[in-house]
Amino acid sequence: MRWLHLALAAFALTGCAASPAKPAHQAESAPQKETPTEARNRFYANPAKNWSSATPGVAVTFFDQNDPDRAQLMARPTELELDKLPRSNIPEPLDAKDAPAHLPASVAPSDLKIERPYGWSSDYSSATLVVEGKLVRLQIGNVGDEFAAGERAYRTCGTQMQGSALLPARWMSLAPNAVGKVRLRVVDAWFDPSSCQASVVRTTVVEPAPLLNGLIYAFRSRCKDCKERDSLVLITPPVSTLAHGIVGKSAHVSAGSFMLARVSLRRGAAASLGGPVVAHMVDQWYDALGSYGVRGEALIGVDVSHTVAEDKPLAIAYATIIRR
Repeated sequence: MRWLHLALAAFALTGCAASPAKPAHQAESAPQKETPTEARNRFYANPAKNWSSATPGVAVTFFDQNDPDRAQLMARPTELELDKLPRSNIPEPLDAKDAPAHLPASVAPSDLKIERPYGWSSDYSSATLVVEGKLVRLQIGNVGDEFAAGERAYRTCGTQMQGSALLPARWMSLAPNAVGKVRLRVVDAWFDPSSCQASVVRTTVVEPAPLLNGLIYAFRSRCKDCKERDSLVLITPPVSTLAHGIVGKSAHVSAGSFMLARVSLRRGAAASLGGPVVAHMVDQWYDALGSYGVRGEALIGVDVSHTVAEDKPLAIAYATIIRR
């Protein structure tokens, strides 16, 4: 079943079925000690040859519509060391039923800003709310794991909304810090429709671990009040067509400028997530996070399962970069 999802995603991305794999003796693999520069130079010197990058789980292939034999899609999954992933918790979002009567004092400066188009006034407007950053997700009103998050939000706000109840808001930003460490910053706030302002309640910062040469970031999370117990949280570029198989409601996925997926690691649960990422999204991802990786269209996937008989869950990840 896992490879079926990969095949379906591959068909959607390339527009044609992959040809049968060549015999093992014809495959060419990069030496284990090959540097990224050497691998890149060798690849560009002979682009017709498939090769496996020095990064575990990442394979590279070259697509040529005039030579389908060169469009073979390789997948060399690598097992994830779940015990070595950083552990952090993102708190549950604010609940609208707990909204205070008046906007409280903010515990930190708010990042939420209004784009004021021509004709905007302080009395009435359908405002566009934004948070600055290259990889940002914003939710106002509907906040949760299964709601899509935009780079901006459109809300009716202003003095005509006097007396309107406060709304929960959450925005996330993914960016490297001063030393290049990628951080996920999560801000929870109350949004006041009458003033178009937000009051920050708390800020949570997580430092996820890079997987597949930085195409995916991940950390482990534990919810004290949930039956799910430990979860694997995945942060990926936007997947254009998500292929997934889930057993026992064991995964929650939220789309946006980056995809956020929470996969349960409890016994009896299993999930398979993956799909294609278009080339310009891969470029934006690496540029925003200041990381290096082979660029092109990508097929990414993560499979997680924890059988009742095993002591620990098993997770594998894979990425195929398709050059054109």
